[in-house]
Amino acid sequence: MSMNKNLLVISGEITTNPEKRVSPDGKLTVTRMGLTISDGAQITVKSYNNLADKMAELKVGQSILIIGGLQTTPYKDNQTNATKYFTEVCCQHFYSSAKNAGVNYFLSVGRNTKDGTFFIGNGEKKAMYRTSMAVNRSTGADKESADFIQVLAFDKKAEFLSKWVPKGTAFFAEGRLSVGTYTDKNRETKSSYELVANSVGFVSDKKGGVTGSQPAATPAQQQNEAPLPAAAGFGGWGDLPM
Repeated sequence: MSMNKNLLVISGEITTNPEKRVSPDGKLTVTRMGLTISDGAQITVKSYNNLADKMAELKVGQSILIIGGLQTTPYKDNQTNATKYFTEVCCQHFYSSAKNAGVNYFLSVGRNTKDGTFFIGNGEKKAMYRTSMAVNRSTGADKESADFIQVLAFDKKAEFLSKWVPKGTAFFAEGRLSVGTYTDKNRETKSSYELVANSVGFVSDKKGGVTGSQPAATPAQQQNEAPLPAAAGFGGWGDLPM
């Protein structure tokens, strides 16, 4: 049994109207909405079937707490036919929350997909390490895909990962979700998602630990990350698969 995990518990305020879609055969329902979290960043949250029906009834301005995981969804751009990727939170449960609750907890367990980037900055001489973790995700019918979680660590945690967690090694990172933006080579503003680690460590490969092969990291995935929706009616939602 695989112990790979991708758990996100986060609170925020609904800032776009929930958008509900139903598959042509009526067997699948998905609802997506925008959620602004405590640091002002906006994320997209999706849910399926019965939970999607309940989420579709939520209103802009409501404060909720989400329990789920971060997922990266590939989709075809309708204009260019290129494969792009959209990162969002797949919700498993949601609850009413106090306004400005500020909950942001992120735990991920998987395999290091590369020998990460380690450097010591000028000025404060703070050590920093960035890498990507592949977390297996079951897609049904005994099929698996992977979500790629970007991990950022500082100081002793950065030194530990750089020295002891090479490519292919199973490890965990626990901390918070950070959402930022950057400008790509085409001068388009894209979104970035990172697990900023408060603690890191090894995970056993023995029975009951992390299992399975190591998925390969794809540079194109990061280059083609879609921007976050700015408001209700964001066109990218219509392109995304159910």
